[in-house]
Amino acid sequence: MSGQGRIAVAALVVVALLAGGWFKLVAPKRAETSAVKAQVAQAETRRAAAVVALANAERIRATLREDTAAVARLSRAVPDDDDVGALIRQLDAIARANKIDFRAAKLVSSAAAAPAAPAAAPEGASRQG
Repeated sequence: MSGQGRIAVAALVVVALLAGGWFKLVAPKRAETSAVKAQVAQAETRRAAAVVALANAERIRATLREDTAAVARLSRAVPDDDDVGALIRQLDAIARANKIDFRAAKLVSSAAAAPAAPAAAPEGASRQG
């Protein structure tokens, strides 16, 4: 074999070793990289869902005090006993004493009964001292 033939064979051996190394070492790492990328995408999806859940929880937490106060007001408005008949008789007696026909009473929501704008205070009433 001549010198050029030996160089060509050596070059082919080097290329074959590089190709073998590529298929043995680098190609499996690329597959692992793809698997890791899929795991990262899945983790980002879970993180986004957790961020949304956290935002909802913080929104609910912000209204907790108001809700607790509303429940406290409602619990004070409910009679201690469930004697509804006595409550109706008391309301009827109060209505008759004030010349109101209790049978004609209609339930109106507080939003509908509230005035459109608060009444302006007299000019002198807002000043102190």
